[in-house]
Amino acid sequence: MATWRQFERQALELIVRIPPGRVSSYGRIAACIPPPPGMDPNGYRRIAARKVGTALRNLGRRGAGAELPELPPVPWHRVLNYRGCSSLEGQAADLQRALLEDEGVPFDDSGCVDLARFAWDFSEGGGTGGQVPAP
Repeated sequence: MATWRQFERQALELIVRIPPGRVSSYGRIAACIPPPPGMDPNGYRRIAARKVGTALRNLGRRGAGAELPELPPVPWHRVLNYRGCSSLEGQAADLQRALLEDEGVPFDDSGCVDLARFAWDFSEGGGTGGQVPAP
């Protein structure tokens, strides 16, 4: 049975696949991960994007993946909200923007990235049709 910890791992595995110069959103990542068995799909869709954010927040609390040594560094900065804007504040948002701009991802005047142009399609990454295999 899948757990939220497994969900977090699957989310991080997807984020690792986002290449430099591309971005994704919390919702796009969540859509690639099936709901845990027995969970109402509608309820899952309402909370899954937030759970991707939780996975990233927990990664930071764990000291950049200390509990997941086999996972490559997670490019957290490549994850934006559904509008293509940072969900972070202050210095963290500034750092995210700087890292993305260093990778060639421009921001518009409203502080958002053009998702139609820069969003990563996980099926481009090969093999899984956008879904992460269950552990």
